[in-house]
Amino acid sequence: MKHDAKHNRWALALLVLLTAVSGFVASGLIGKTVLVVMLGIATSTKVLVVVCQYMELKKAHGAWLVLVGLILVAYLALLFLFR
Repeated sequence: MKHDAKHNRWALALLVLLTAVSGFVASGLIGKTVLVVMLGIATSTKVLVVVCQYMELKKAHGAWLVLVGLILVAYLALLFLFR
């Protein structure tokens, strides 16, 4: 149980760090394309951390991981399409 608590702390710290970095990047003077790329990567990383750590899909059937991957790819494609 302590091993899971340690992983949960690291996952939570990573989520907080990525959220803070996203906020600083979005408020800074940066090009629109760079902003979209950085926020897309941060968002995708946060989704993967939540899915793998808190939804325990790392133990699930591989089809669920493929589905999450396809959803992330579709999200990134739409993000670049509508930027």
